[in-house]
This record gives sequence, C-alpha cells and structure tokens, in this order.
Amino acid sequence: MRKQQLDSSRQIQRLALVGVGLIFCAVLASAQDVEKAFTISTRSTAGLLCGQAEEYVYNQDWATDYKNSELDWPFEPLFYVGEGIDLSTTMGLFASLDVKEGLPGKTGEMTDSDYLNGDGARTNFSQSDSDTERMVIVDLKLGYNLPFDFPVKVGAYVGFSYMDIKWSAQDGYYQYPTSGQMYGWYNDGTPYNGTYADWSADETKTPIYGTSILYETAYLEGSLGFRASYILVRNLSVGGFFSFSPVVYCYTEDNHELREVNFYSTLKNGLSVEPGLSISYTIKPGASLSLSASYKTVWNLKGDLTEVNQGSTSTSSYSNYYAGPDSSSTGANDSSAAISMLDASLSFTMAY
Repeated sequence: MRKQQLDSSRQIQRLALVGVGLIFCAVLASAQDVEKAFTISTRSTAGLLCGQAEEYVYNQDWATDYKNSELDWPFEPLFYVGEGIDLSTTMGLFASLDVKEGLPGKTGEMTDSDYLNGDGARTNFSQSDSDTERMVIVDLKLGYNLPFDFPVKVGAYVGFSYMDIKWSAQDGYYQYPTSGQMYGWYNDGTPYNGTYADWSADETKTPIYGTSILYETAYLEGSLGFRASYILVRNLSVGGFFSFSPVVYCYTEDNHELREVNFYSTLKNGLSVEPGLSISYTIKPGASLSLSASYKTVWNLKGDLTEVNQGSTSTSSYSNYYAGPDSSSTGANDSSAAISMLDASLSFTMAY
C-alpha cells in the first residue's frame, strides 16, 4: 500500500509536468502574436548537489525524543542535469518551472548508529557505500516583479517544490556488541538500562555483502520568497533569492533487506529555508550563461513510525513469527527526518 503511494505520487508528478508543459506551450504559441507582452525563455542546466539526509528513530515511551537509531545518507557529490522554462510579462507577472534529475551512482558512505542502552551512548554501528538510485526535483514559482527602476529588479513569489530521492546501502561492515541486552522494562513497569558495551572504533568489523538497506524520501512543500537582480555592467548581472517554507511534508520508506523489516513514516510540520546567489553573462541578446549556488535545509519533520515484518508468517509451539499486516505496529512521533544540501550549477538560457 505505502509503496503504491510513492508510485502514485510519481505518476501525479509526471502528469503535472505534462500539464504544465502543455500550458506553457499554449502560452508560447499565443505569445508569438504579442511579443511585447510576453517573454518565454528556456534553460538547460548541469550541476551538483553536496549534502546529507538524516533519518531518526525515537522511542517516546522511554523518554521524550530518545534516539534509538540515526541513519545518515550522504550525496557528496550527486551530479544532475535539468531543464527549465520561464514566462515573464510586461505587467510584472512571472512564472518558472524547473525539473532536475540526478545521475545514479555512489555518493559517499552511509552510517547507521543505534543507542540501545537507554543512556544516549552509541552501542551499534555500521557503514556501507551510499548509492543514490534516483533523484527528482520539481520547482514551480509564480510571482510578481515590483515596479522598481532599471537596473534593479525585485520580485516576490510563491513556490511549490517536490523532491524524491532514493538511496541504497551496498556492502560495507558492522560493529555490534557480542554480549549484553537492550534497555527495557520489568513486568512491573520499572525501567532498566541496557548492558551493551559502548561502541568503539577498534571493534571487529564484520563484512556485509550486497544490499542491506533501501531508503526513499518524498518531500512536498509550499514556500514564500523574494528575488532581486542588478546589472553590474552592460552584459554582466548578479542576482539572489531567499525562500522560506512553513509547510513541509515528507513520506519515507526504509527497507531493511537483511532484517526483513520495513519502516514507513508520514512526517509533517517541517520548516525549510533556501538562500541563493547567481552571476549571469549575456552572450548576445536573448542568450546568457549563469553560475548559481544555493543552500537548502529542511528540519523539524516528525511523525508516526510503522514497522512491518517481511517474509512469511510461521507459528509453532516453540515460537511465532508474524509477517505482513498481522505484524504491523505504530509508534506515535517515533520518526523524524532532515536534509541539507548545497546546489552549484551552470545554466544556459535562451529567450524567444
């Protein structure tokens, strides 16, 4: 069911892109007769992202926001290509649509840490190659340029952003304690701490072969922002923007292949900020090159965590194992996610 939700969201994304593209094409066709009222431009981009996504698992029953696990998924760097289209009018209204797609490959080393003694000390650690399997970012902006005198341009906009990233943990090693037990509660409800030894970098590294974890996040946000540009000399201009989102939602899916258990989260109440700078050079009228850099961070996302065993159910007089819906359990506010990334790119823009 939850995997179908991700598939459905990607189908909606594709349909939305087709629909918006058709609208822009229609506007382009009509603009041929009213060139002075409309300007259409297209943009081709190549760039890289450097950053990291964090995945947190809490145990609210033990203590408020007690961190059971933390998984860090880097992309250092992740190369991408993109296409965009802009519409501006003499009335000051503007719109832009950008789509970026990452190039799959190894993008660093992911780490998985557990804190199972109940005292905040790390007890378990593993490290694997972080392969980015897929990255798609869609940004849509609608805004208005304020009537400031040339050469300064200032505009305000509302934005919509959709971002889907999927990683896999490949090969690597783990360092787990060989004795002890996890924290918990006695039958009378009295808590007790775990007895695992604290993790040490000198512990024996046990190799992992193949795919151990698959992790996918889908972010959806609405934002408010402003932008400004200034012409330094005849063919050279600088620009900047700043956007803030008080409304960020996120869906995550974590498949632990070796443990045969999946984790699903629907997170909300996230916040996001993104500042950026650019410098543009006009090659000839209507054609320009731009160097851009921006930094985006998303935090404060939290929601319920649902755990589901995989495989097949097996029961006997000795032990019972339940898989699928019969094994599902949910912890309130036991999940959180965050992401931060630096985006650097080179773009070629052509106006029509």
